[in-house]
Amino acid sequence: MMLRIASVIAFCVLLSEARNFNDARVNYDKYWKEFQEFIKWKRTKELSEYNVEFLTRAIGFDDDKDVQRIDNRAIQDLPLINQPALVARYVVNQADWAAIATISTRKDVETFPVANLISIGDGPIGNGTGIPYMYLTPLDYTAQDLVKDHRATLLVSLAEGTYCKNKQWDAMDPRCARVMLSGKIVAVKNNTEEHKTAEQLFFDRHPKLENMPADHGFFFAKLEIYAIALLYNFGGPKYISVEDYFHPSVNHIADYAVVATISTRNDIDTYPVANIIAYSDGLIGTGTGIPYTYITSLGQIAQNIEKDNRATILMSLGDDSYCQNKQLDPIDPRCPSVMLTGKFATVEDTAEYKTEAQLFFKRHPKLKDLFEFETVKMVKFLPEDIDLVDNFDGPRNIPVDDYLRPPVNYK
Repeated sequence: MMLRIASVIAFCVLLSEARNFNDARVNYDKYWKEFQEFIKWKRTKELSEYNVEFLTRAIGFDDDKDVQRIDNRAIQDLPLINQPALVARYVVNQADWAAIATISTRKDVETFPVANLISIGDGPIGNGTGIPYMYLTPLDYTAQDLVKDHRATLLVSLAEGTYCKNKQWDAMDPRCARVMLSGKIVAVKNNTEEHKTAEQLFFDRHPKLENMPADHGFFFAKLEIYAIALLYNFGGPKYISVEDYFHPSVNHIADYAVVATISTRNDIDTYPVANIIAYSDGLIGTGTGIPYTYITSLGQIAQNIEKDNRATILMSLGDDSYCQNKQLDPIDPRCPSVMLTGKFATVEDTAEYKTEAQLFFKRHPKLKDLFEFETVKMVKFLPEDIDLVDNFDGPRNIPVDDYLRPPVNYK
């Protein structure tokens, strides 16, 4: 009997609990429905007040396609791997933005190294200055960090564009070139020629940023570069001096050249004739662009330039592994060639002679013994006109000043 009574009591308790659970479930469904309605209302309100159109216009953007920067760059093959300064300049010039590392001033991560993204521009595609200009606002963490510590590092990579993707290289693949520029970021002074230059170079690359809100205090700044590291292949980074970065040598691949002079031979007097010379413009990677060579008084070249020192020197990568590896015929315009037209001059200065002789025989060690039995003199070639062929659009004339201290034209 007692067991039966206990069973009835337990059943009543379970029935009561089930009723309470159902009541709670009803309340839960009611509250959940109200919460969903609130979320729906909040989203609708946000979309009406802060829709995409409103936000983009608030920071100076719109959908005016005519104002968008037309990016018609054609990223060609990078400079050769043994030209690290040119590669670094190429990567920086192609970049529209960079990752920037600064020392944080935020209280929660104070003194930690932190990263951010900034838009940069060093000049037109194919004709960069190498100086990353940027447009900063004091409302951003980066500018706030720089007030206390100007030191920073910019990281730029070809992973930004299609170059590495087209080659199916991961962004971390060392063949996907990246450059780290370390230095101090300084503001560009207003009402100066440099400020005008920075404004033009930057806004040509980022025209939409001209419309940033005036009350945000945007200002131009630049990175004063102290150290440069390039990762472009397996084997670790290459460290580039600032001098080489801003004035990279570009004429240091060929060791031999074809030289055209005006003949003095009786049978072909005044005819243009061609010959081959060994030359040097410095060590590989640090060339000056001025070809130095030795000529013998018994040779036709010396006799010709004694009467008329005008000449043209033709240099080509047709005999170099560069074109061979790409299976390019020497006359294929994609196999680069340069024609320097100018005049030969005898090297008279003793210090210049000593320096260039040492550099020449480092490039041509076997000629040192040969010239011991010849009456030779050193001459240098001073270019007055320069033509480059490196694509199907015909020769391009390069100003001599740009050639000797190039702004680095890649295209």
